[in-house]
Amino acid sequence: KIYRCSAQNGRSFARLYAAKSYAASLSTDTNQSQATRAPNKPKELEITSSGSGFLSQEGELITNDHVVKDCAKLTLIIDTQKIDEVQIKGRDKNSDLALLKANFQPSKIAYFRAKGSVRSGNDIIALGFPLHGLLGSQLKVSTGIVSATVGLLDDISQLQISAPIQPGNSGGPLLDEYGNVAGVVVAKLRALAVAKATGDIPQNVNFAVKD
Repeated sequence: KIYRCSAQNGRSFARLYAAKSYAASLSTDTNQSQATRAPNKPKELEITSSGSGFLSQEGELITNDHVVKDCAKLTLIIDTQKIDEVQIKGRDKNSDLALLKANFQPSKIAYFRAKGSVRSGNDIIALGFPLHGLLGSQLKVSTGIVSATVGLLDDISQLQISAPIQPGNSGGPLLDEYGNVAGVVVAKLRALAVAKATGDIPQNVNFAVKD
């Protein structure tokens, strides 16, 4: 439920936690028999999922649609400043992108690449906040190349990249060698599922939405 922004190398990046509420039946009495046990009462649990994002002008945040899907609450934290009102301005389910808005004016923003899409073999940098709580709260950086200018099943809206990503990288910026945004990290190939189907484990097969 916390979206945290920090500035790195003159640009603003974000860590986003989306709070989702689910109803679950819980029973704490393990001594009663099934016949005499009181009916379980549904209790509301708050479950959080983590993602990344980056700031553009006027406090707008770009992230993935699947990061904010079904969110009950979003909270923006910048340094010690906490902003509870974060609105979803737009969603594109087809490209898996979302635009958020908060009452905040960033001092530094991310800039998009102005010279067209990157090409196969170009160096890229993936930024984000993967595996929150396990890997810590600092911005994580991974490097690689553009493996292909199409995604899974020749999806022309995506890039295939070799930079390692983990759960929580979703929505983070993919930068070119000059530090400009060239895409938005969106997914990784499910290695275990592919291994079961093919007998081989794919390596460094990840994807980003093109800018």
